Amino acid sequence: MGNRRSYADTRFGQIHLTETGEGAPFVLLHPTPYSARVYAPLIEQLADQFHVLALDTLGFGNSDPLPPEATMEMLAESVAAVLDARGVGRAHVFGFHTGNKIAAALAAGWPDHVDRLALCGMTHSLIPDKAARDAAIGDIVNRYMMGKGGAASRQALFEQWSGLFVQIAAEWWDAGVIGGENVADGDLARQGGRVIDRIQARASFDAVYGANFAFDLSRALAAIEAPTLVLELLTPGEKHLGAQGPVCVDLLRDGHLISVQASDQDVLGPRVVELAGIISGFFAGTGA
Repeated sequence: MGNRRSYADTRFGQIHLTETGEGAPFVLLHPTPYSARVYAPLIEQLADQFHVLALDTLGFGNSDPLPPEATMEMLAESVAAVLDARGVGRAHVFGFHTGNKIAAALAAGWPDHVDRLALCGMTHSLIPDKAARDAAIGDIVNRYMMGKGGAASRQALFEQWSGLFVQIAAEWWDAGVIGGENVADGDLARQGGRVIDRIQARASFDAVYGANFAFDLSRALAAIEAPTLVLELLTPGEKHLGAQGPVCVDLLRDGHLISVQASDQDVLGPRVVELAGIISGFFAGTGA
């Protein structure tokens, strides 16, 4: 069965989603600054086991804009509204980076919509302590922020626009893809999709990262009733932060941990089959 693209009407606006496959409903929530496009290889791996619903969260991809006062709870409610619109009572939910915050807020606030939950991310994304996480992600997200409050000066707007071009150029000429020995057309197509995502997401950077900084992940984790897999991607560059997966699991009522040496680019690219195996095993009740 091929992918079906459509829109769900919610009180927050229209949300674009891609659906495919049959079986237990399985929601994918993407990282920032991308859209559900980033999950294309993963969807291909999962469509023969699940009814996959890959959402463009508000402000990203082809969904309606993200309100400037957005919170993770509001984004979670918008996901619940999509499930209601599709007649889906309960679903497995997988969230990556920003998506793991939305997924956690959904499971904490709308537990009847979540069967099993998987929260994935590099270490900085999984720090439950709010102050510590804000400090860890500050340097990472500052390059995305467009500026807060009031009308930006002409010079500031040009600086922001120039900064976006640098990000786009880095995405377009990604060394891990362009520098590879066996670059395929599909690799370039995926990079092109990431560039489009960055352009579409430009107006949402401040709002979504503001919601991220304000979110109390530790409180959400403590409220989650669903069996939850924490998939921590460990990298040498974040070793100084200390592993955070065990901290998350200690806060959960029914937590499970898998830690792997990988980056987000690894598991959404060359190691996507491994990722699919981990999460499908957990959602089937056979993993972790």
